Amino acid sequence: MKKALGLMITVFMFLFTVGCSSNEEVAYSGESEHWEVELGINEDSPSNYKELVILYKGELSDLKSLEKLEYSYKIGSSGGTITQSFDGTTIEKKRFSTTISNNDDEIEPVQDTIEVTVQWLGKKESIQLK
Repeated sequence: MKKALGLMITVFMFLFTVGCSSNEEVAYSGESEHWEVELGINEDSPSNYKELVILYKGELSDLKSLEKLEYSYKIGSSGGTITQSFDGTTIEKKRFSTTISNNDDEIEPVQDTIEVTVQWLGKKESIQLK
């Protein structure tokens, strides 16, 4: 009887752990001439956190005169713009990221494609993420 009870408790704990750790994440990626972009969306999170990562494909020295980097995203009916100012700061990386959270009660359904636009040094590129 004790073995059966112990086995039932073990099975219950295993099922509970598996059920609570599903954290469904959907990954999107795409690239343009100068940028690679990745977006990870955690669908199970109540606030639907998204990590947007953009990576410059050129040489770091190309960004030495960068004063402002602006990237925008469009996910379904929602979107936003992130602006990073460097005001004379030396750029030491080619990877830029931000975490986006949707504080609304409605969580946007997964999209087939997501559009990201990057603007830097008077240039602009749009990237379709799939």
